[in-house]
Amino acid sequence: MNEPVIQNGSPAPMQSTSRSLSSGRRVYAAAALAVMMVVLGFVAGYGYGFGKNRQIDTPPLPIDGKPAALAPVVKAMRLSPDGRRLAFTGVYDQSRRSSRFLIDLGSRAWGAQESPSGWQDYITQWSPDGERVLFEREKIPRPVAEAKPGIYEEEIEVPQRPTANTGNKPSSQFRWMGPESLSADLSLKNEKIITGFWDTRGGLVLKTRREPKALYRVEAGRASRVDATPGTYLQNRAVREKGRNVLYVVRTVEPNASASAATAGQGAASGTQSTSATPGMALYRIDGAKTQRLSEEMQDVVWVYVSEDGHWMLSSRYAEDGENWQWSLYRISATQAVKVREAQIPGDVISVYWSPDRRYVLGSSGGSLWVIDVPSLKVRRLG
Repeated sequence: MNEPVIQNGSPAPMQSTSRSLSSGRRVYAAAALAVMMVVLGFVAGYGYGFGKNRQIDTPPLPIDGKPAALAPVVKAMRLSPDGRRLAFTGVYDQSRRSSRFLIDLGSRAWGAQESPSGWQDYITQWSPDGERVLFEREKIPRPVAEAKPGIYEEEIEVPQRPTANTGNKPSSQFRWMGPESLSADLSLKNEKIITGFWDTRGGLVLKTRREPKALYRVEAGRASRVDATPGTYLQNRAVREKGRNVLYVVRTVEPNASASAATAGQGAASGTQSTSATPGMALYRIDGAKTQRLSEEMQDVVWVYVSEDGHWMLSSRYAEDGENWQWSLYRISATQAVKVREAQIPGDVISVYWSPDRRYVLGSSGGSLWVIDVPSLKVRRLG
């Protein structure tokens, strides 16, 4: 399928293309929003959008008597390991189209690759060498073109830096070299793949769709199970610790499981379990064949977000007023996760991003931008 490549904000000439981006203004708006996040000093980490069921009540205002076009939805912003390039997904045209965007924050060169009609490619991660991105291809609930869901990787050709020979301009633009499926040839008995991520060595780890869910590590084209849960996973984070590849996962607690001797005074150390009939969630650390529970059992959790360095964890549930969030902040070590603060956070905070130094969290996607201090959880509205 021919897919138009967007360079410098304009579709590159191609023959027999289907619909290109519906409006250059939508493209620029998506790019501007992504750059704004970085200018504020925030890394789009795991890219949580946990308020999907919360609608913004204020509709777009009409312009000259005509309905205003909906702004593009920017999802899954990811900063490259060297901090120089930003990749993200933009959904537009009334949620019928999407593209994969890439911006060089130094040279300002950028490009985009349109996804098949009716599909979105949710960028999940950069490779450790910064030369590839990992994304999940899934349907947008609109008419779709022919495509296959699954886990894909794509190599990126980076523009050359400006030189005297190129007239102080980049000699080429970003090029997306074509997606390669990483899940098409994998066969997991009685399982379907829902998502995947790279560990710190660049190895692929897959998560299954059906409950009970499981994590599988892919090596030499074969998948071997590394963890399982009776329920679901809320987040998986790969961290390098003292040269070892460690996974921090937040998942359903096993019924009647004895807690580890971690987190003194937090329930896990004392061996106490929640009295709720519904199993809660907990943080686990997976180091090779060893799995250790680090946190207390968390009940009624809507989302949990582990920082990229594996040192902090935020969990959120609905506040008693039904309008806002109740956040809990945990400090993580290799042996325990200790709750250090709780606070009520405005319900307008829909997506969260850690700052590079982990001292702040940016809340966005609602009517305003918010900065939440770590570890005090004090909230400041930016506008």
